[in-house]
Amino acid sequence: ASAWSPESGAGLPHCQLCGQRVYPLEKQCCNGLIYHRSCFKCHSCRVQLDGENAAMLDNKIFCPIHFFELHEQLKATSSKVVNGDFDCQRPPTTDRIRSVSC
Repeated sequence: ASAWSPESGAGLPHCQLCGQRVYPLEKQCCNGLIYHRSCFKCHSCRVQLDGENAAMLDNKIFCPIHFFELHEQLKATSSKVVNGDFDCQRPPTTDRIRSVSC
């Protein structure tokens, strides 16, 4: 891949949701994937999130409220264990969550 240049945008990664190029100031990372900050929204309520208040389940982004809600629903209706990543990396805790760098 060619080096990044502000004029062409060549060499920039593409957003996992919209497929457009992501410039450095627009970049939000989760599980090693890159998104535009404006695309990084809860799959359920569409509220914009950051790396400190996001969770992923089945490659979909959720706010903490909808993540836990969905997680509980899936546990109640499924015999298999539901594995979701909170803060794009770790299981939910009461500790402050940090975003994942790319």
